[in-house]
Amino acid sequence: MDGPENVVITRTCVSCGSPLADNARFCGFCRTPVADSVEPGTGLPTPLERSEWMPDALLRPRPAPTWRLAGLAHHQRALVAITLLVWVFNVPFAVFYGVVGLVAGALGGAFGELFFLDQLPVIGGHLDFVGFHIGGVAGGLVGAVLGFAVGTLTGLLAPLLLMGGLDPINMLVVAVAQIIAAVVVGYLYTAYAVGFERKRLEATGARRPSRREAALLNPILVSCMRELRLVDQPELLVDGRPVPASFAYTRHIVISATLLEESSYDPETLAGVLSHQLVHWNNGDATAIQFIHGIAFPVYLSYSILTAFPRIVGHSFVKVLVWLFGWPIMASVRFILVPLQASGVRSAEYRADRGALLAGHGAGLSTALVRLCGTVDGNRNGWDEAVCATHPADELRLEGLEKVHPAPDSHLGDSTAPPTTRTSPATA
Repeated sequence: MDGPENVVITRTCVSCGSPLADNARFCGFCRTPVADSVEPGTGLPTPLERSEWMPDALLRPRPAPTWRLAGLAHHQRALVAITLLVWVFNVPFAVFYGVVGLVAGALGGAFGELFFLDQLPVIGGHLDFVGFHIGGVAGGLVGAVLGFAVGTLTGLLAPLLLMGGLDPINMLVVAVAQIIAAVVVGYLYTAYAVGFERKRLEATGARRPSRREAALLNPILVSCMRELRLVDQPELLVDGRPVPASFAYTRHIVISATLLEESSYDPETLAGVLSHQLVHWNNGDATAIQFIHGIAFPVYLSYSILTAFPRIVGHSFVKVLVWLFGWPIMASVRFILVPLQASGVRSAEYRADRGALLAGHGAGLSTALVRLCGTVDGNRNGWDEAVCATHPADELRLEGLEKVHPAPDSHLGDSTAPPTTRTSPATA
């Protein structure tokens, strides 16, 4: 195989313009997957070529250093939305005023007393006339919609108006200052999460692999790295959680002992799982998630305190008080912030699946998804299981992989296949 002096650069990254080797699967600077002109799974190195590959034979792309936050390029929508909602505006205020406006507008409209609408510019006088003459159910609906819109807008603008007054220049200065503060808080939180990652994982039960586990997993991990053209290597840990799971963090990849057992220690299945997690790690997804979580940290911290306090006290009256005073924060996290962040994470899962496919382990990942079907997404029949889920449905992921590698022993269309009973959430 050609040495580094014979590598001819004929392509550049579509995202950052950096040069790419002909056989590169990822940009070495921004971690963007290289879009091949052929179908996924074609043109991959043969097993013999993979076994003979040595890092010095290629250019040396490196994974994103944690301080570069390169993974944020793949989570832009969640980053911008959460930054604006938490820092520039105030999503709990918006939820509170929106609900208050909805109730007040519905009552006023139902009884024909939309007196507050005449304060609206341009259309205020006309809306008050309409409200007095509609009344009843129709008036209640009109009042509810208008009241919710006015209340939400008031809540969103309240922080800027309180700190910047009615001066547009002052409001702009406040908004810029808030964004700078958000970046600082997000970066500090990420630095903490990365620096203390090993300690936090050990506190949750993660450990180094045993001699036998290392003898099985380390060669597979190194092989997957070579097929993905990676040089730097994350540390592999094993935990004892009772569900099959694997996770990519900023410096570590964690795989559960239960996943090893459920996969029957099959090297190809494990290679599919590990290559999927290596793509997450190399793309900087974990670092981006930590940064976005840090951006929303003030609201998330308030939510954690509100939900933990009733569990500690254990009195029903305390639960009522927490709900009465904390419902805008709890509603904001559950119905706005978490779904926003989860949507970006689900997109990252598809990118990691494609990376495993490009590495030649689509069949192994398909096998893992089929064997563990139901452990990642459960029944997906509720808000938490669907809208807030961090993984797409197994069937949708298999659909993408089956274009090249048909799923082995598919559980669909097989009347003899036993129904799955596992519904615990996991990551694969």
